Amino acid sequence: MAEVIIAPDAEGRAVAYLKARFTALGDSAKVGTKFPATGSSRFVRVVRAGGVSELAYDHPRLVFICSGSSSVTAERLCSLTRALVLAWARLSDDVTRVQDAGDMAYVPDPDSGQDRYQFAVQVDMKMSAI
Repeated sequence: MAEVIIAPDAEGRAVAYLKARFTALGDSAKVGTKFPATGSSRFVRVVRAGGVSELAYDHPRLVFICSGSSSVTAERLCSLTRALVLAWARLSDDVTRVQDAGDMAYVPDPDSGQDRYQFAVQVDMKMSAI
């Protein structure tokens, strides 16, 4: 019987990685796949925005949207998050490569007016047999 291959949960792994790194740095930023209705103004949202898969690897494009109480706070959080994400392949076994796919950009939320910055990367993650 042929093996069944499945892609890893790229968003979930990115969230877990960033939570661990922020904790290690003593940073109180929150991370998830949806912005909270209320709560932390320093928040990183992780979104899979496409990518491609092949037999052995998944190559998701991930977008990281960082919010803050001011544009300065959001920019600093985004800069830290970007540095951590670009180091992901060196600091964990989850990914084998991280490639920059879009530098930081200011994208304030049009509904709430909240200050946000975002960036994108393409990562290589090994597929798993189930």
